[in-house]
Order: sequence, then C-alpha cells, then structure tokens
Amino acid sequence: MRLEQTIYECVEAGLYPAKLATVEEREGNWGNYALLTFELMDGNHDGVKVSGAASAKFGPKTKLYQWTKALLGGAAIARDYTLDTDALIGKPCLLDLDVETTSDGEFNRIVSVRPARSQAPRPQPQPWPDELDNGEPF
Repeated sequence: MRLEQTIYECVEAGLYPAKLATVEEREGNWGNYALLTFELMDGNHDGVKVSGAASAKFGPKTKLYQWTKALLGGAAIARDYTLDTDALIGKPCLLDLDVETTSDGEFNRIVSVRPARSQAPRPQPQPWPDELDNGEPF
C-alpha cells in the first residue's frame, strides 16, 4: 500500500465564513463522537478544511447541539427535533478559529461555530423629506 502524506493548511486565528462539508461518526476512548469537517469560503482560503470533534450526545448543553443550532441559523431548536447530520451538509456558518502549536506543528482549533451572516443587502438610510428642510433648527 502507498499513501500520500496529508498536508494540513493552518490559517490565521479569526472569523471565517464556511460551510459544513462532512460529518463522520467515530469511536474514541470515551465513546462515540462526531467529526465535523468545515470548508472555508472566504475568498483567500477557499477549500481549506478544518475539523472539530463533538460528543455524539445531542442536548442543549452539548457542543454538537450548539454547532447544529448555528448551522440552522441560530434560532431555538424544538424539543422534539431529531438531528439528521446529512441535512446539515452544505449549510453555511461562521467559524471562529484559533491557532494551537504542538510538537507536530501548528493547527487550527474551532473556538465556536456561529450562524452565517445574512447575505441580504443592508437597508439604505432614507433621505429626509424636502418639506422638513425649511432651514429652521430642530
């Protein structure tokens, strides 16, 4: 078997627009967990992937719940909601990334996942009507 070395790109700490690319269920020393991989979409780092692990438990105090809430736009999640991770693939968000250094080098750590900023244009301020401009002070 021949395997090419995987090279991870580390970006500067900051807030980045991203989308959820994949979710994998894995087994670890402390039980099952979800490995969520996000793809950056900021123009300068398009396609760079950053992964974060979250316990496979889904409740209001868990990381997976908070990340899901952000991917769903930040609104409250109904008590009867059942998570289907496939439905989250491709959803936009903002990733708050930090840089950590270990003996193996630098890597990005996901500090938080936030709802994506609205892509709707901001409303423009309306000019004052001409009839209010009579030259008198307020």
